[in-house]
Amino acid sequence: MSQALPVCIFVMNNEGYASIRNTQRNHFASRYLGSGPESGLYIPDLERIAFAYNLPYLSIDQSEKLADTLGAALELPRPCLVDVRLLPDESLEPKCATILSDDGTIISMPLEDMPPLLTLEELQGEMIIDVTEESIRARAQV
Repeated sequence: MSQALPVCIFVMNNEGYASIRNTQRNHFASRYLGSGPESGLYIPDLERIAFAYNLPYLSIDQSEKLADTLGAALELPRPCLVDVRLLPDESLEPKCATILSDDGTIISMPLEDMPPLLTLEELQGEMIIDVTEESIRARAQV
């Protein structure tokens, strides 16, 4: 490389688009489309990409060794590529979520009200502004 940039690129690799996969699992009976290997979408081999660009590469794939492996990643010459392997079907909490209402419409939750949902009373007690209509409607659905 003619000019080495002091960057370490971390790719959070869940073999596709985990948030889309979660939506398809939760709201569309696991009918996957364009979200991972199960539907024909493949993430390129990051080690081969690093090799093609002559970048140091490291894979982090064991949570029990995260601290040690992360330390090794930060010691790599720069620029470098670190492939952080995540579980493909992991559900993340809390998250911005949608709730399917009884009439089939989707309720988009406000940022201040992410699942797992507090009770309406707990949420009202924590808020300094009024609770949104979406928050009230969502609790009527669960």
